[in-house]
Amino acid sequence: MTEARLTAREREVCEGIADGKTVRSIASDMGISERTVTNYITSVARLIPGEAPPMRRIMRWWLTKDGSQVDLTG
Repeated sequence: MTEARLTAREREVCEGIADGKTVRSIASDMGISERTVTNYITSVARLIPGEAPPMRRIMRWWLTKDGSQVDLTG
């Protein structure tokens, strides 16, 4: 998966997760509800294979954005 496949808001949520923020903190920073943040997390996590919890998968992918661990461009 490339970062370009994400919306600006999804990228913002990924950045928050990578920074170690909570859903509540991300929601507050973005001015949206916690439920909306959770929806973004679910949406992005569906694109990343693995068994780890969604936030952990997103963090791992975001911190290795070169795509070496995940390739969903096909």
